[in-house]
Amino acid sequence: MDEIDVVIPVYNGEPYINEAIDSVLQQTFKPRRIIVVDDGSTDGTPKLLESYQTLYPTVKYVRKSNAGLSSARNVGILSSDSRYVAFLDADDVWHPTKLEKQLHVFRNKSFGNLGFIYCDYSNIDSLGAPLVNFPCFEMDFSVKGNVFQKLLRIPAYPDGESGNIRTAFRQHPDTCRAVSF
Repeated sequence: MDEIDVVIPVYNGEPYINEAIDSVLQQTFKPRRIIVVDDGSTDGTPKLLESYQTLYPTVKYVRKSNAGLSSARNVGILSSDSRYVAFLDADDVWHPTKLEKQLHVFRNKSFGNLGFIYCDYSNIDSLGAPLVNFPCFEMDFSVKGNVFQKLLRIPAYPDGESGNIRTAFRQHPDTCRAVSF
C-alpha cells in the first residue's frame, strides 16, 4: 500500500495554517498522517493545531523549541514511518488532486528509480487571489537526471523580498515533474 505522510513545519502561522491543513484534508488521495511541527510559535498557532489534532485523527501535532525550518522538517521526517513524505509550507495550499497525481507518477515504472517529484506553482496574495504579474523563476523542465543542484540555485523570490506573497500549488496540478536518480 502506498502510504504518504505530509509534513508541515510552522512558526507563527496562525493567519494561514488552517488553509494549509484544510488543503491536505481535501486531497482526493488521503494521506496517512498530517504531521504539523510547530517550531516554537508564540502566536495562536498552538491552540489551532491542538483543535485540529482533536477533530482529525490523522493530524499529529508536534511542538518543539524554535530551531528553524530545517529542524522542524527533520522532526517531521523522523515522526513519519510512511513510504512517502510530502512537504507543505504552512502558508501554502495544495490543489485537491496533488497527492493523487504525484503518486501516479511514482507508480509509473517507465520513470525508473524516482527520488522526488516537484510541481509548478502559482503565486497568490494574502487573500488567495492569483498574482498574474509576479515574476516567477523560469525552469527548464526538459532537464533529466540529477537536477538537485540546479533546484538549489533557483531563488524563490527573484527580488529577495517575499512581501505579502504566498506560493500555491492549486493552479498547476498537472505539471508534476519526476526526477530519477
